[in-house]
Amino acid sequence: MLLPDITPTVLTAAGITTPPNVIGLPWRLGEPISSADLVRADLAGTTVRGMTGYFFTGFATLTVAFYVLSYVLLSRRRRLGFVGVAAIAMACVPVSTYVVNLLPWDRSPSIPRP
Repeated sequence: MLLPDITPTVLTAAGITTPPNVIGLPWRLGEPISSADLVRADLAGTTVRGMTGYFFTGFATLTVAFYVLSYVLLSRRRRLGFVGVAAIAMACVPVSTYVVNLLPWDRSPSIPRP
């Protein structure tokens, strides 16, 4: 349910054909949601919201420190292969934050339930 979906929903309920230039889709009923699903979704949202600030602050600090250290080391005109490897590892961190959500981490038995 999004705000642009209100117009097509009202038009469909009134029996009026939705014009092709209207953005959105009419609301429709789907599968019923259990209270356990709602609790799990709330737990996942609360966990992510609580960790986001710490994670991105730490990652930004680590990135700046890495850039400064890399500049100092590479400015001495030495070929340091580990700096490239570390740069690739640092570049993988933002992507991994999306990949981790492909796994059902919120269903893990090690996460405490309310």
